[in-house]
Parts: sequence; structure tokens; C-alpha cells
Amino acid sequence: MAATHRLTFNKAFGRLDAVLPGSSTTMTAGFLAALGTISDPNYLPVVLGDGLPGTPLEVVWVIQHAAGATTATVLRGQEGTDPTQVWDEGTPAGERITTWDLLLQHAALADVPAALHYGGRAFLGTIKRLVTKTPSGLLSGIYAPPGGHGIGLSAPTGQTVGAEHVQMRIAGAYQANPDGSGLLTVPLASGGFPNAVDAFTAMRTEGGSQGMFVISGTGPNTKTTISLRLTNLNGTPFTQGANIMYDAVGH
Repeated sequence: MAATHRLTFNKAFGRLDAVLPGSSTTMTAGFLAALGTISDPNYLPVVLGDGLPGTPLEVVWVIQHAAGATTATVLRGQEGTDPTQVWDEGTPAGERITTWDLLLQHAALADVPAALHYGGRAFLGTIKRLVTKTPSGLLSGIYAPPGGHGIGLSAPTGQTVGAEHVQMRIAGAYQANPDGSGLLTVPLASGGFPNAVDAFTAMRTEGGSQGMFVISGTGPNTKTTISLRLTNLNGTPFTQGANIMYDAVGH
């Protein structure tokens, strides 16, 4: 079972209708009847003991519930709370905002709870990076490959990222002579993209001393290069040295 999709239900609150022994996983409360069906991978966080002076709160996750039922299966002691407490009948219980709904503060990647729900966020103090939990792991909003030319989405060290979750942008400049047909293969800065180039734009950066030429894309492109065709205005190949500025998007 993977409780990864955190639910919200604004009026899920009330009191326990039966004692909840330490580590028991069956909770009974009238307010549960208002909930719909809950099953893997969905769950609803419920706080026990809110408002009881001197009593540590416990966060439980409702992981199984049938629509209209007043009982539910829960995971005890979630989000760092104690699962062994005994809660009497009449104990306040209900959905509340917990620290996991806010921005967690952790020193390093290894400190982020493995059970953090999709969309949960944490700030990692050692690398000063904000990360968000996704199906592919903990992703950050900034991609900075060696040389600092990229910006997009990446994972901190040690996390696997699915290609469908990563969109990157790499910009740079390149100077070289095209071949006899006007073909110029431009190596992308920072080693290019993990998988492929999706789109790019290119323009010349030098003055007009070398004459006018037209830049067009040609193939094939790879994850580390883009291919350009340079031609004079009369359609013949441009073969002199060319300074090119490019802006590429890939994944």
C-alpha cells in the first residue's frame, strides 16, 4: 500500500465514539460518515487530541473507508507522532493542517520523510534548494548543470527522475566554420540534455563584415548537439567562420 495522494475534507471533525487503544488501527467516529470512499493510494490525515491540555497530538491517516461508514482503517502515529497513545471515547478528532501540509525544513535530502505525499515540499538547508515530491522522486525547480547554462527541473543527487517530468532550457554561443555544404553542428553547453532536444532557436552574433547568411535548422539533432544549415542570400552554402547564439529546450 502506498499512501501518496493526500485528501482534504473541510468539515471532517468531531469526537471518537469508541476507545482507540494504543496501536489499534480501527477508528470509530460519527463524522467519518460524511466522508466518501477512501482507498489506496488516497488518504486523509486526522489529528487526535486537539485542544486537550498537556496531551501530545497524534496524526493518523485514514487509508480505508466505505462511504457512509462510521469506522475507518487508519495508520497510527504518522508524521512523527506517537502511535501507542490510548484515546478515550469523546476525544476530539478531525482533519487539521499539519506540518506536512506546510513547507518542511530539513538539512539534507536523506532527512525528508520517505512517506511525504505527492505535492509535499521541503527546503533543504545544506544545498539551499526547495524540493517537491512527485511520482519520480523529489524534484527541485532549478536545474544548474556544470557551467550554469541550464534552467528547468531536476532531482537532487540520489533521486531518479522520469524523462516526462523534466523540461530544461540551455542557452549558449558557438564559433566554427560550417562544412562545404553550409552544415554546422553545434555542441550544446553543459553536455546537453539527458534525452533529446525538443526545440531551439539560433541567430548570428557577429557584425556584417562576413556578409549576410540565413540560418535554418536541419537534422538530425541529438541530445548533445543541434544541426544548422547556413546559406548565403543567393542560396549557396555559407562556409566562412560563424558566431552562433542558440537557445534550446529539451528533456
